Amino acid sequence: MKFQPKSWRWAAAVVCGVCLFSFAASITRAAELKLEAVLIWGTNDTNSPDPNHKLVGPKLAKTLGDLPIKWKSYFVVEKKDFSVNQGATEKVRLSKECEIKVKNADGASVELQLIGKGKPVGKMTKDVNKGCLVTGGNAENFTSWFVVLRKKE
Repeated sequence: MKFQPKSWRWAAAVVCGVCLFSFAASITRAAELKLEAVLIWGTNDTNSPDPNHKLVGPKLAKTLGDLPIKWKSYFVVEKKDFSVNQGATEKVRLSKECEIKVKNADGASVELQLIGKGKPVGKMTKDVNKGCLVTGGNAENFTSWFVVLRKKE
């Protein structure tokens, strides 16, 4: 069989194309953030009036316990997993009165905009590789609510 240079070039081009495609796909996956948003209700009551609310886990309870505002109990109202591509913004509804907009700035830093009762409440930016974002506000009957945004492992 005689060696044909054109065949060799074509095979090399195919191999290079496959490698470049794989590299580009891995960069795209790296820029996508998988996140978890948790809507939490803080109260001094030991039980929630809603039986669907569960106490937060010990790790999250410690994080919330380190905040300057202290409550005896923290209950999970809603938890949602989602992903957001680099440069994109995702809107996530956590309750009929609470939603968030999350922008993936650079594959690590996110901008979190909190919306309560249809109005912007606050905005913050943080690298989710360095911990979670916690924001919130007051609620009725001397309670409060929080949104925790953290990277999904």
